[in-house]
Amino acid sequence: MRRVLKTYTRVNVLIVELKSEAVKERHWKRLMRQLRVSWVLPDLTLGHLWDIDLVKNEMIVKDVLLVAQGEMALEEFLKQVCNAVTCLISVCELFDLQKSLVSDYHWLFTVNVIVL
Repeated sequence: MRRVLKTYTRVNVLIVELKSEAVKERHWKRLMRQLRVSWVLPDLTLGHLWDIDLVKNEMIVKDVLLVAQGEMALEEFLKQVCNAVTCLISVCELFDLQKSLVSDYHWLFTVNVIVL
C-alpha cells in the first residue's frame, strides 16, 4: 500500500508539471507521438494520463518537460534581450536628437537680411 501511494505521489508531480505554462501544444503533440497515443487536447482528462502508465513512461514525460522548460527559459531571456535592445535604441535615438540640436544651434544666431 505504501509503495502504491509513493507511486501515485511521484506520478502526481509529473501531472502537475504537465499542467505548467511551459508546456505548449507542440510539447503535447511530441508527447503523444512518443507515447503512440492520440488525444484531443481540449478533451484530455486525468484518466487519459493515468491510462498511459506514467511510471513506465516517466522518462519520456520528463524529457518533454525538460524541453518545454528550457524553451520557456529561452523565451524569457529573449524577451529581456528584446526589451534591453529596445531601450538602447530609444536612448540612441534620444542621443542623436540631442546631438543634432547641439550641433545645429548656430542657425539660431545667423541674421538673414532681406533686401526689398
